[in-house]
Amino acid sequence: MAGKGGRSASPETRPPAAPRSPAAPRSPAAPRSLPELARAHTEAAIATLVEVMGDRGATASARTSAASAILDRGWGRVAQAVEHSGPGGDPVRFDMSRLTDEQLSALEALCDAPGDDAGP
Repeated sequence: MAGKGGRSASPETRPPAAPRSPAAPRSPAAPRSLPELARAHTEAAIATLVEVMGDRGATASARTSAASAILDRGWGRVAQAVEHSGPGGDPVRFDMSRLTDEQLSALEALCDAPGDDAGP
């Protein structure tokens, strides 16, 4: 906090530092990514969602939200249809002659990649 004239607040007026989570120790040898830290709390998070979902004293909104989150994580979200179209609903047109050789090579590699045999 800056006081009058841009000075820092005295130690007596500064808010206390937030306590550090025991599940996220700092280790200079092995920094963890945010997804890794979040995944470390998966079981507790699911348990909390189950608790809220079953809590008759919780609001209907909270219970529904918890139930939805549990289903999404267990079964995945429902696929949503997405329609792509150009201006006025016309087909999307792309001028491939504007691609660089590097971009064309990357596109060719994607088309030759195994795993997606659905075809056009």
